[in-house]
Amino acid sequence: MMQIGDCFTYHRRSRFPDLAEASSEAVRDSFVLIPENGEICGSIIRRIASYPHPQSNALLFMGNKGAGKSHLLRYLECLLARPEDPAWSGLEPYLRGAARPTTALRCRFIHVPADPGVELGGFLISQLQEQNTAAADAAEPEPDAFAARVGQAAATYGRKRVGLVAVEDISYRIDRSADMERIRHEIQLYKVLSEVLGTAGILVILVAEDKHLRKERGASAVDTPLEALSKSAEFIWITRNNVAEIINNAIAHKEDVHKRQVRGIVDSVRRKLPLLGTKAEVFTYLYPIHPMVFEALFQLRPVLPRFSPVGFLQAAIDAARSRPAEKLVTIADLFDYILPDLSKHEKLQTLVAAFDEFRRQIIPLLKPAMRPKAESLLK
Repeated sequence: MMQIGDCFTYHRRSRFPDLAEASSEAVRDSFVLIPENGEICGSIIRRIASYPHPQSNALLFMGNKGAGKSHLLRYLECLLARPEDPAWSGLEPYLRGAARPTTALRCRFIHVPADPGVELGGFLISQLQEQNTAAADAAEPEPDAFAARVGQAAATYGRKRVGLVAVEDISYRIDRSADMERIRHEIQLYKVLSEVLGTAGILVILVAEDKHLRKERGASAVDTPLEALSKSAEFIWITRNNVAEIINNAIAHKEDVHKRQVRGIVDSVRRKLPLLGTKAEVFTYLYPIHPMVFEALFQLRPVLPRFSPVGFLQAAIDAARSRPAEKLVTIADLFDYILPDLSKHEKLQTLVAAFDEFRRQIIPLLKPAMRPKAESLLK
């Protein structure tokens, strides 16, 4: 019987780490350079190459939660700290002739607080000045004082050779604020921050989700608040395809012979499930990950902020290689992987308890042959 592992060439790679705890070596070694993220890296490096000359504007780095924004920025942090790192050679095709930095540059990462009750201006100042002030205790400065204190931080950063400041979790905060006037005020703070640091040659990257940008005419300003940055920032996007490419090329690489095998599996599954709507090309590209699982990966981050889609994919594909070829990685596998973290989530404990009770009390009442399918449906 053909197994999943027969349908691709498996590449064992360093596991994607938890970025909150990972060493620079773990970040660098686990990063998968592919064309999409390579182009983004090239765009950022070409901007930083002008350091310490003034930056014309900020970069607004957009994409779904879990698409790889944070990992990419921390990968660049590793390289900028080590201009002699051999990994730079992989980026050369994306630099388009721009000179990469010849001396080490430092990066600074600021995670804005999700709680809209925390004053953003005071928090940003405390982070720029590397104070230990608790987020809730950071006092909000007046607009002129905010710009002046950012300028003081910029002077300090110049002496420390800080060339990049990334402001992350902007969308988390917007999602939790119902006060449009406050959101507009905070976007103005991001603009001032970018302009003042940019004058000192420091590139500011504002990291957010593209759902807060206008995609069509008539979209509400309430739903697209980041549109206000469109004239003062350069936009770069990373898509879910970045993760799909990592599956197809870096973890489970498929040659033409493999693609024919997977196409046969698609045809077999379609005979059993005539209403299966997934296109054969998408099914083949993501195999052995079920397309519904791929979609679900990007919905988990609001609940589990430290969940890594690629980390799950690596573990799941490795574990599935000895399965029958038609037994894909499904939502049930994803549920098993995240259940320990879901159980720790206070708002989900009632649901997890209901799942446990249903599994203990109801599943055993079914015929033995039906129990595995029933439990999979329950997950």
